[in-house]
Amino acid sequence: MAPSIEQKLSGMLYQPWTLRVERTETGWQAFIEELPEYVAAADDADELQTAVWDSLRSLLMTYLEAGDTVPLPAMRNLESFRTLIWKPTPRGRAPTPPAGMSVVVGL
Repeated sequence: MAPSIEQKLSGMLYQPWTLRVERTETGWQAFIEELPEYVAAADDADELQTAVWDSLRSLLMTYLEAGDTVPLPAMRNLESFRTLIWKPTPRGRAPTPPAGMSVVVGL
């Protein structure tokens, strides 16, 4: 049986996305280099952590529901591929960033 959209989404959240975080005059912004449409913003760094995961989830769900190809980060090894579809995310909790996720903070 093919994985559901929710299963695909859960696996995609764990990919090694390249996150760029910038401080602005009014708060914080985050961008994911592999997803040009992605942006998250918040007044402070604590709020940004939640906004990052909420925005990523929302954008990935948009891709999946539309049947569009998701521009995934480069697969570094076979384990990344296995994680893509099968690693579930507990509901109501932001996933822990994968070890391969790159975070660039601009101040």
